[in-house]
Amino acid sequence: MTTLINRIFLDLDGVIRNWVDGVFKLYNLEHKDFSTYEGVCDYAQAELGMSKSEFWKGQTNKEFWVGLEFYSWAEELLAVLPYEQTCLLTSPVLNCAGYNQQWIAKHLSSFMIDKKYLIGPAKQFCANTNSILIDDYDYNIDAFREAGGHGILFPQTWNSNRDYIENRMWYVKSELEKYQWGV
Repeated sequence: MTTLINRIFLDLDGVIRNWVDGVFKLYNLEHKDFSTYEGVCDYAQAELGMSKSEFWKGQTNKEFWVGLEFYSWAEELLAVLPYEQTCLLTSPVLNCAGYNQQWIAKHLSSFMIDKKYLIGPAKQFCANTNSILIDDYDYNIDAFREAGGHGILFPQTWNSNRDYIENRMWYVKSELEKYQWGV
């Protein structure tokens, strides 16, 4: 039996928005791939001799967050998702929730206009048997599934789906085909 899905929750950072390259630009670091999400922070700290607190504090400005760019596949991913059933779901870093709203308003204005976004770290509270979370962080997907939802772990070098990074969109599309869409 195919599961009926009526809500898709779509993460921004690591899926649609390229926070990692934003960090490299902000701190003038050479691009590297990481096997863990925390590796970006560890790399910056080691290269620049900064504390974890300094690493995150450096990202507490509007220009950094609003200036983050789309990944090359973002447009294709957004095109395969049914807009009516898709809601952006992103976790704020420090006190940057307002900057996330500004980014959405600037780059994905239809989601802002239609009030189809949520900002908060407790993504699992959106889970139900008729919802999917698309996220790049293993913990978020695991928590969402444990709360009764479905999850698609977006392939990145820092998560357990890293074997699919050369075929990210194929992987996501094949996972989406397992579900039936409804209202």
